[in-house]
Amino acid sequence: MSVPMALLLSLSLAMAFLAASAAVTTGASWSTRQEDNLLNGLPGQPDVGFRHYAGYVGVGSGSGKALFYWCSSTGRVRRRCCRSRAPSARDAHRGRRPVNLDLSEKKGRERGAQAARLCAMAAAAALEFLQAQGATRPELADWYAALADLYQRKLWHQLTLKLDQFLALAVFQAGDALIQLYNHFISDFETKINLLKFAHFAVVVSRQYTDKDAGINYLEGIISKLQDTHESRVEEPILYVKMQIATFSLEKGNQKHCKNLLEEGKCTLDGMVDVDPSVHSTYYWICSQYHKVHQDYSEFYRSALLYLAYTTVESLSEPFKQNLAFDLSLAALLGDNIYNFGELLAHPIIYSLVGTKMEWLYLMLQAFNTGNLALYQEICKVHNTDLTAQPALVQNEKRLLEKINILCLMEIIFSRSSDDRTIPLSAIAERTRLSVEDVEYLLMKSLSAHLIEGIIDQVDETVHVSWVQPRVLGIDQVKSLRDRLNTWAGKVHTTLLSVEAETPDLISS
Repeated sequence: MSVPMALLLSLSLAMAFLAASAAVTTGASWSTRQEDNLLNGLPGQPDVGFRHYAGYVGVGSGSGKALFYWCSSTGRVRRRCCRSRAPSARDAHRGRRPVNLDLSEKKGRERGAQAARLCAMAAAAALEFLQAQGATRPELADWYAALADLYQRKLWHQLTLKLDQFLALAVFQAGDALIQLYNHFISDFETKINLLKFAHFAVVVSRQYTDKDAGINYLEGIISKLQDTHESRVEEPILYVKMQIATFSLEKGNQKHCKNLLEEGKCTLDGMVDVDPSVHSTYYWICSQYHKVHQDYSEFYRSALLYLAYTTVESLSEPFKQNLAFDLSLAALLGDNIYNFGELLAHPIIYSLVGTKMEWLYLMLQAFNTGNLALYQEICKVHNTDLTAQPALVQNEKRLLEKINILCLMEIIFSRSSDDRTIPLSAIAERTRLSVEDVEYLLMKSLSAHLIEGIIDQVDETVHVSWVQPRVLGIDQVKSLRDRLNTWAGKVHTTLLSVEAETPDLISS
């Protein structure tokens, strides 16, 4: 049975203390030399890689007092105390040897110094590029000087804002000026700025590549750089860049790759919170363009409205707004199960059609929203040339007529009070200019599309409507609702006066 090491050390220490005490009591002098106090071994001590000493240290001069000590030395040197220096006379007197730096540490310092030299060279090259560009293009010299100043002062946020303004200049939208700016300047500090802003810059630069494949390769390199940062919210800028790759794929005709990126982006968005509006905006824009290529009017309409929900109209150019408003109007008219035009008519972008040669489309939306069949037919007659120039409208003429008849029916129901919802089929036929048989078909179509709920009485030739689909109301419809509310409030007041007159004692109590 082995004796515990702690117990052996305690016993050995006690024996050393007694031996030293005996030396003191017998008048023996204590040694101040380190070698004299070395303990060669203790009872039961195994082989160890260190030395230990025990002895006395004199306290005071001539007092005969001493302090007993026992210590051990591991022979290890703390790294932070390691310094490379030439041996001194004091070291030679004490028998010390100079301590050399660890080889790996020296290599690390050399790599750090080399990296610092490379950074300095890159900074000098970036400043030289800005200076050369300022000399080549004097009209932009102040811009380049401001960029160089912020870069030298390492004000990355201010530099990001300045770059955002700089890249928006119209003079940079042609040629490869932005590509050169990225390669010789932005690439030097790209990961030091906000990563989403970096993604914005990269997307703007990629649009200057005339070859779509070259643009895709450039953006894939940007994604690799973003992934190497290992930032917590790096999914946002990566998704933003991927949507531009989806755009290039769609422009190349690779619709399958575009669809895969959109599905992947949808999953990424669903798993994220507090997403920047620009990421939502670019995602829904690419979705709308994908559905536009497939002529899926309903999905295009939905995606385009979501795009506008995350985009400020002021940031869009006037031609862009007119084109988008035109596409949205056509999609609203031709899309299946789109019977609510109030949301589009309430958006500021639709007014970009007013005062242009496409204003007739805005008027047509107004006619559909109010279910005004007479106004629709008048617009078709006046703007027949513009209508025939749109093949989609010509091909779907019957569907358009059916849709406005359904909206006319909904308007009839909406204009009636809740206690007057039993409508003769002849009244509907008069407003829609249809036969009674066609009115029955119209009612069944509306019921199947869940636009209304009710019962058709073929014997009495009436329909009782219990529910109509809610809609975004226009100004005229809101005024009508206000009048009905006022009428209802008047009836409630009349009822109150009647109750007070019939039961005065109950009211007073």
